Amino acid sequence: FEWLKKFREGRESVEDDPRSGRPSTSTDDAHIGKVRELLPQNRRLTVREIAD
Repeated sequence: FEWLKKFREGRESVEDDPRSGRPSTSTDDAHIGKVRELLPQNRRLTVREIAD
């Protein structure tokens, strides 16, 4: 098991390490609501257009 190896090597925390990628704010209720408002108006929106 990878996690066991990490603890044997000195890891002390069970918390996830910081990582790259989208911020958690991209999936909060406010953003989800905005997308739900936009999509019925125009179902051909691209991800880039929604992000703007």
